[in-house]
Amino acid sequence: MSIKVYSRVLIFTICLIISNSVYSYDGYSIVEVIVSREGGGSFKGEGFYIDKDLILTSYHIIKNRDKGKPIVIISRGNIITVVNIEKTSYDKDLVILRVNEFNKPLKLCNTVNYGDSVYLILYKNGKYYKKLGKINNIRGDFIISSIRTMPGYSGVPIFKNEGSRSCVVGIHSLSGSRHISFKVIKRIVLE
Repeated sequence: MSIKVYSRVLIFTICLIISNSVYSYDGYSIVEVIVSREGGGSFKGEGFYIDKDLILTSYHIIKNRDKGKPIVIISRGNIITVVNIEKTSYDKDLVILRVNEFNKPLKLCNTVNYGDSVYLILYKNGKYYKKLGKINNIRGDFIISSIRTMPGYSGVPIFKNEGSRSCVVGIHSLSGSRHISFKVIKRIVLE
């Protein structure tokens, strides 16, 4: 009996280590977004390229920024300049930023379904991390997965495999005690 329990704990621990491990990602399409807040301090989130010079991120990351200071985008240690805030959607918690550096955009999915396997790739402190999960629910423009997140994950792209390629189904927006909520991308971005 103790061997069975031990093996389950070991398997769970190995899965946990793999799902939170450093991930070898060779692109520059996922970036870190840092803004100075009014009254001091800063807020960090993520973003990703949806066109050669457009980055999509969560609006609440930049909402209370100090407008006298720039939005800082970091990609693999390089600072990218934000040229313009192209489009903002307060109700969908999205903002599109035009930048001065071209990169390959991530492919956006057309659909997402209950039970789909999904994952996020997070860029923090010069390293990429991958976390795995499944779609637990879909409510309008929100999809809820089992991926556990922490503060600073806002704007992270959520992927699924579509054939031999991965595509983005959502952008992380809200954290909960057990699940995260994020929005379906392609239809929202094209509106």
